[in-house]
Amino acid sequence: MTAAEDPPKQAESGSVGVKGGGSVTAESGTVEAVLAKADPPPAPKDKLEEDLRKARRERMVIDVRLAKFIGYGALIAVAAQIVLADVAFFIYGFENDWHIPAAAISAWLVAIVVQVIGILLVVAKDIFPGTGGGTSDP
Repeated sequence: MTAAEDPPKQAESGSVGVKGGGSVTAESGTVEAVLAKADPPPAPKDKLEEDLRKARRERMVIDVRLAKFIGYGALIAVAAQIVLADVAFFIYGFENDWHIPAAAISAWLVAIVVQVIGILLVVAKDIFPGTGGGTSDP
């Protein structure tokens, strides 16, 4: 037998046979290194986008907490203002034997309605910007 007719040598352990008689050896650790290089760590742009998404998510959580605080605070403030206005009006009525001019009663009722609607409208627009109200912001 000549060298060209020699049977192929037994592949070493850890090598992969390839058609045509050649072989590719894969030493331990080499495959992992190649795979690690094939999936590189995120580029700085990807990291910045991830940080931006995280910051937006945190901002949304803070906004929701703030909206709840403002909403409940406004509700409590409106209720307290109405109670205080009612108490003051009743004290005025008791001191004047309920001889209150009709204009004062009308002004009191209108003022309470306007204050409640005004405060709640301002708070609602602050909590939910860009919704409702009949106006459209571009």
